[in-house]
Amino acid sequence: DFDDTQPCERIPTIATIRSRKEGGEFDGGIGDWHLAIKPWLSTACDYIDVEEQFTPLAEEIHSYGKKIIASVHMNRMPGLSELSNIEKRLRSYGDIVKIVVAPGSMSDAADFVKFTADAQKPIITSIMGSEFAKVRIALMIAGSALIYCHAGRQASAGQYHIADVQKIIEILNPVNP
Repeated sequence: DFDDTQPCERIPTIATIRSRKEGGEFDGGIGDWHLAIKPWLSTACDYIDVEEQFTPLAEEIHSYGKKIIASVHMNRMPGLSELSNIEKRLRSYGDIVKIVVAPGSMSDAADFVKFTADAQKPIITSIMGSEFAKVRIALMIAGSALIYCHAGRQASAGQYHIADVQKIIEILNPVNP
């Protein structure tokens, strides 16, 4: 049930400069990342996605009135204890935690859905790859604050088109059941 889903008048914007280490294309260090993200601090974007390695810049980002999505992207599936520790670290500097993993099995994926359901909110959880794409929907149902979609070209393998996710939400939460 998505009764706590809040309608918004406009889609919130997220500025993201993802490091190569976490699946993106950015190769620089913290100084380079600071120079790259700085122009976004005085724009109308709502959130800045900040990886753990860039946490020293969190205070400055907050001083501009921006909210931080504290993120980690892992090419593996950590255990539940490690996931809890990661969540605590990310909450120390972020307004919203984002954890993206690569499950190795459906059992891993089920554990991640359970982690999402039990985690403090708000939290964003997602998976890498197309093999477990259906898990993205389960994570949304379990309480992930958002699901990353595309409007024409996938930014990462396994993303659903936004129109498909809208249909799924309508099916799962009909207005007049």
